[in-house]
Amino acid sequence: MESTNAHETTATTTAAAGADVDLISDLNDDLLLRILAFLPAANDVARTTVLSSRWRHLWSAATALRFNVGRNPKVRTSAAVESDARRLIAAADAAVTQRAGGPDVEDLEISFIYASDDSRYLGSGAANMASAHVAAWLRFASRRVTGRFKLALPWRRPLADKVLLGELPSSVRVKEMSLTLGKAIVSVPVAGAGAFPALTDLVLSDAQLHAGAGDDLRLGHLLSSLCCPRLRRLQITCVDGLAALHLDMAGTLEELRLGSLYNLVSLEVHAPGLRVLGVEACLKIVAARISAPRLEVLATNHIGRKERLVFDGVDSVRRIEGLELSSHRRRKHEEFNEEDDEVESSAAVWLLQHCTGLNWLGVEVKMPCWRVKMHEDLEEMYKDKMTDVPQLHSIRTVKIEVTAFGSGRGRRGGHNIGATVAKLIAKCHKIEFLSIDIWGAKKECSDLSCICDRPKDWDKQKLSLEHLKFVKIRNFVFRYSQIRLVQLLLVSAPVLERMVVKLDLYCLEDGEEVDFDLPCYGGRWVPYVWECSELGLFVRPIGYEWIRGSQGGE
Repeated sequence: MESTNAHETTATTTAAAGADVDLISDLNDDLLLRILAFLPAANDVARTTVLSSRWRHLWSAATALRFNVGRNPKVRTSAAVESDARRLIAAADAAVTQRAGGPDVEDLEISFIYASDDSRYLGSGAANMASAHVAAWLRFASRRVTGRFKLALPWRRPLADKVLLGELPSSVRVKEMSLTLGKAIVSVPVAGAGAFPALTDLVLSDAQLHAGAGDDLRLGHLLSSLCCPRLRRLQITCVDGLAALHLDMAGTLEELRLGSLYNLVSLEVHAPGLRVLGVEACLKIVAARISAPRLEVLATNHIGRKERLVFDGVDSVRRIEGLELSSHRRRKHEEFNEEDDEVESSAAVWLLQHCTGLNWLGVEVKMPCWRVKMHEDLEEMYKDKMTDVPQLHSIRTVKIEVTAFGSGRGRRGGHNIGATVAKLIAKCHKIEFLSIDIWGAKKECSDLSCICDRPKDWDKQKLSLEHLKFVKIRNFVFRYSQIRLVQLLLVSAPVLERMVVKLDLYCLEDGEEVDFDLPCYGGRWVPYVWECSELGLFVRPIGYEWIRGSQGGE
């Protein structure tokens, strides 16, 4: 008994002694600094000084400094926002000043943008920031940062009293750089060879270039292989004043994404190693010259005019995303002073004709939005653009977003989408997976002369869908045109395994349950998604699934 008590006493004493040993503080400085680098914010690093005297000097040599406003608070006052912004600016200024002559920083982040889905417009402290702050942060990054640099400034209204000014930095050591500049006016320096010899990833967003100052040409030179020989990923979005962009890239560039460049007129890209190209919401592009012989993915809704489009590598593209295609083309009509809008989707049709190796297609189909009084002979006024789409023999997956909005005098509600979607699907007779998203088709088109439902017997012409296995339809509404489309798909796909239909909730009243009465065609419909009201007053199905092989019939 005494022996047992002595053993327990010894074990307790040993455990207590072990608890007093600070094993982490015995690690060398390099390992401790690596641990500090995992902390999400600079103030967390500073708090470690209270752990022991061993940690007091470490925060000043931390390899990662992150200053950010965090997630968007649900409840905030303007005074609290401004106070947080002032503290963040002061902390960032103090850190870069103290570290100016100290050890290098591997990771520097200064972000005044809240982490939320619409973060570009939810900033903090725009009124407290001056050009001197931005210049100091950019200067420090160009001299002391060796790895990743992120600067995210709050978006400013165009009529703000203060305008931020800055110059794009150059650095021989930064590897990844993300600059969201809050519509600051930036100048592009004249860069020599090797301005960014280590840079692999660059994001430039929300900036303004000096109009007519040649900054667009200097930007293209700055991003070229001469200055950025290792650049692999490049993203430029929401940069005003960029009228011409000419990029002569090395074989290292794999991904290029351009978005919302509303002044861009001329685009020229030479990138022999490019695999992914995105050109979206750059609607003023007239001339485009693309040389990308290894390109696999193209995401674009507008890439210039067909007659001024030169595309080396178009036959290597395997996937197209977001291609915008008008369902009908308006011919010139003197009475309404309308211009021929052939240009609108001619380049899209050209891409479909020349991307012969496609196996994945994502297309946005726009139904007409009439702004004039209805004309009696609509078929003379509009041409069906689906007739221009070629047969797409190699495509296996198709994603269609169809916008059916109809507006203006002479129209109430949206267009019928069934005929247009069916004509497009008929071009892809080898598809296996089909997705259809429907927007703006809440009401049936009641105009008997409308071209949206032509030909009238479109649902009687069976499609050749011998390989189709899965169909997903979102925002479905029980309208005659959409019902006929579902029926046509069911009877035209002999090996179809599953169809999923999700209802448009905006067409349902609270508690309203749809009588999902569709023919089964050799399978059965079952609810697969349910919705419960916040107060639990009702539970209803909002999605249905068709399964082959279960009992059921027409």
